[in-house]
Parts: sequence; structure tokens; C-alpha cells
Amino acid sequence: MRILVSVVVLGAAEVWRAPLLIEQTLLAEVLRVAVIGSAALSALGLFTRAATMAMAASLAVLFGIIQEQGTPIHVHHVVWLAVLMAASPAGAVWSIDSRRRGTPGLDDAAAAEATLRWACVVLALVYFFPGLHKLVDHGSPFTDGTGGESLARLVRLKAIEAGAAVPFAVDRIPALLGVGGALVIIGELIVVVAALLRPRAGLVVVAVIHLAIVVVMHMPYTVLAVFGLVFALPASHGLPFATFRRAPVVSALASLMVIGIAWAGVRGDLKGYPFACYPTFSVPVPQRIRVLDVSTYNDVGALAAMPHGVVVPDDLRTPVTFALRRVTTAAAAERFVAWRRKDPRFEAALSGARRVRVTIGVRDLSFVRAADATVLVVDVEL
Repeated sequence: MRILVSVVVLGAAEVWRAPLLIEQTLLAEVLRVAVIGSAALSALGLFTRAATMAMAASLAVLFGIIQEQGTPIHVHHVVWLAVLMAASPAGAVWSIDSRRRGTPGLDDAAAAEATLRWACVVLALVYFFPGLHKLVDHGSPFTDGTGGESLARLVRLKAIEAGAAVPFAVDRIPALLGVGGALVIIGELIVVVAALLRPRAGLVVVAVIHLAIVVVMHMPYTVLAVFGLVFALPASHGLPFATFRRAPVVSALASLMVIGIAWAGVRGDLKGYPFACYPTFSVPVPQRIRVLDVSTYNDVGALAAMPHGVVVPDDLRTPVTFALRRVTTAAAAERFVAWRRKDPRFEAALSGARRVRVTIGVRDLSFVRAADATVLVVDVEL
């Protein structure tokens, strides 16, 4: 698990894009270097105890600042697993340190197994509470009495965000969409049972859930999906509370963690930190939304679309940056373009461009078609 967590941290977009998500750029750079450096050492198993502790601490601070400054990122589970790993004998095997120390003792083996079993429980709760809220919240797209129309709107919304085609079943076979939504809820609820009784069954359930979400809603949730592999790691199963005697530190820490996750999950706290409930989609998707499109012009006037799409809800709050809350004026559009120019991913799109056109239009999610009306068009000179 140490290698898996470390590799995921090294590849996490939130880590690499920290200077774009935190107002204090210098602080973001320092934390990013600390996270990447400690994660690299952790992956190699060199100075493992210090490296895992440094990674957990710096990662918790980095994600906490990003969350506090207005960008909700549901990657709390990475911090939780990093903390569990820091409290365990993570360097006992598959590490440079272990080659120098030899075969791990029985206590280390027991603590490592306890860490894996608790990790399965923690990850299962990530799925359980969103499923529970989908089931019982009357505002859920799955139970709002619209015959699946709100769920269909959600699927269309995510397709627009991803710049992808809307799945055929959304408009042609609405009953199939409803059945699929119900099966996802059932899967989210039974993951906890699978994690306790047959962890490898939990891996199958999680894999099916993520496959369905990717195909229908274009939401890979990569940083969460890859941790499904954790369900394949424990050598035993059953309630992890029996591990208290041989692994008291890990078990006590994990128990407190479970309490915190459960408290946030029951309350449906989507914006909490360090504990939160992951997205429940309990807020019904409106029929009409506002869509922000960005295009570039070169010297000869040729038009090229930027490689991204941003959906702006009715309150015009953008989900892509804490710095820009509302794009309603030309000045706000200019700030948006200036912010996007800092992102290395769009350097190629801006290469040779002389103007950037920012357009906000209204789209009706009852249909799949172009924007019905244009609210704002601004040309920004580069």
C-alpha cells in the first residue's frame, strides 16, 4: 500500500497544480516540493518512517489550504491512507530500508495487515455515505419524483463538462438509466459489507461502479478508483477491531478516523476537512444552466476551441478556480483568461493566438443542443 499511495500522490493533479489553486504561490511551491520529495522517498522505501510522516503532514496541509481557499477537492482519502501508512511499519517490505534490516518481525506483519484491513473500511465508507444520501434525500436526482428526468439532466451536464457525447440511453431508454442509478446505489451501500467479509469482492464492486460512472457520466474519479486495488491486498478478513492487541497505534488511529468520516458522512458535509462526505448529487440539477466556452483566434482569423469546457451553474460560480467566482463582465472574463494562461496544459492552445473569445450561453438540459441564448461575449487581446 505504501507504494500505491506514494505513486498516486506523485501523480495527483491537485499536487502539481497547487500554485494555481492557492493564492500564496510561494507557500504552494514549498508544500508541493515537500509532498513530491517525501512521496518519492516513500515510494522507494528510503528513510521510510520519516518520509511517510512528512508526506502525510505536508499533504494534509496542502489539501487543507486548497479546500479552505474555496476549491472543494474530494481527495481526503489520500490523506487518510497516508496517515495510516505513516503510523504503520510501511517500510518493512518492498523497500530499500527492508533490504538493510532483513525479514520483518511478527509484530510488523500484524501491524501491516491491520493497516490494510482498516484501509479497506475507510475506503468503503467513502462510497457508503454518498449512496446512503442518494437513497434517503428527497432532493436526490434518483428519488426526486421526476421519473428520472433530474438524473438525465445530471448525465447531460457531465457530458457537457467533459465535452463528450451524451450516452444513447439517456434520451432513448430512460428506464435503463434509472435501473443503472439504482444499481450504483446498491453497490455503494454493500461495499462496506464486502470490505469486512470479502475484501476482494469489494474490489469487484468498486470496479463496476467506476466503470459505470466513466461510461455514463464521464467522471473517472481516478484518484479514488485506483485505490480500489487496496481491497485486493489484505490476507485476512473480518472485523478489524481484533487488531487492537497486536497493532494498537494503527487500530486506535483508524478508529478515530472512522468516527470522523462517519460523523461527516451522516451530516452530508461535502466541504468539511479533514473529514467530509463525498459528492452525493443530492441537489437537483436545474433545467437551464449557463455554459462558458473559450475559443482562440490567430492572425488570419481561424477559430480553434480551447481543450476544455466549463459549465457555470445559474449563479455563475465557476468550478475551476477559487479566484474567479463570477464571469459576468468583460473585466471578469479578462481575469479568467489571465488565470487560464498560467496553466501549462493550455500553452499549446494559446500558441500563436492573438485573441481569446469568452462566451456565456444558456443551455436547456431537457435537450441536447447548442446554447439557446447568449448572455455575454468578450474578446480578450493577448
